Amino acid sequence: SVTTTLLSIGLLYIHSILEPNYNIVDYLPAESETLKAEKLSNDIFGGRSLMFLSVPVADNEALKSKANRDRLEKVTQVLQTKFDANKVFSLHSLWERYDETAREKVATNLSDISSETSQGYLSKDKKRMLVTLRLSSDLTIVEMGEITQEIRALLDQELEYGNDIILTGFPVLLSIEFTKMINELTTSLLIAVFLGVVLIGVATRSFFFAFATAIPNLFPILLIEFFIYLNGGNINVTEVVALTLAFGIAIDNAVHVINVFYAEQKAGKDLRTALQDAILEVAPALGASTMIICVSNLAILTSIMPILPIIGKLIIAILVVALFTNLVILPANILTLRRVFGQKP
Repeated sequence: SVTTTLLSIGLLYIHSILEPNYNIVDYLPAESETLKAEKLSNDIFGGRSLMFLSVPVADNEALKSKANRDRLEKVTQVLQTKFDANKVFSLHSLWERYDETAREKVATNLSDISSETSQGYLSKDKKRMLVTLRLSSDLTIVEMGEITQEIRALLDQELEYGNDIILTGFPVLLSIEFTKMINELTTSLLIAVFLGVVLIGVATRSFFFAFATAIPNLFPILLIEFFIYLNGGNINVTEVVALTLAFGIAIDNAVHVINVFYAEQKAGKDLRTALQDAILEVAPALGASTMIICVSNLAILTSIMPILPIIGKLIIAILVVALFTNLVILPANILTLRRVFGQKP
């Protein structure tokens, strides 16, 4: 009981340092043509995931102005110091081999055409120019976040107007919003554990039971998160949801143990006898229900979707650990708390 409590406190640190992660290709079947096409695109073209840099103009002359063309050139060159030239695209990429006269002619024509035609490289109000960076589609949100920060730091360092350049695009938004969402979900997971424990205390009208069930139901989640950390230190949105669902099933074990134990004590049995009889009564049923759920999850392990076997393994692992903690650690907690506080639950 004390050992599990100390381990849980230590594992809370692992929970706090898990990095949110998400990769869209993880949700594609391993042998799908779509995944093969993505990998082929990454190999041949350097990826199809696009980051857009919105560059403010220096004056209101759009591309007719040499100052604006110089800005476009400078931003393009700054990106090319970090990425291959074939991954960076802008109008400068098209006319960099032309002489200045030819550039001015092309720029003038482009500045005068309709906004619908020029929106791929010039904003409708002609106050911003577009530079596109092609990235691999198999980058995780962690890697994309790091690249975004590096580009931002590089622009701020090299350009006096670097802070005014907007970085956007689906992969950038994904790295921001999914990081935020996964962090919120991991926090919600701990809140769910806390509320579940509190509800047990309210239902039994005894916060003794709430304290007793806290560690047995928190420890399985933290232990599985520890193994997730060892596997790479990252946790994705599907894994967090799987942990939450598994916890909802697992805490039911504690409810059954507490319910039968409470009934045995009301029947006049002493603490140890009531605990022993409660465990003997509920263990077969809890073991059978856990086995049924685990066996049904074995079907998920055969899925061709890479993420689904991970979900199945997580649910099975948590249910097995939770069965052990609620049949072994929970009774030990009740005995320990009874001895510490010297009171009858």
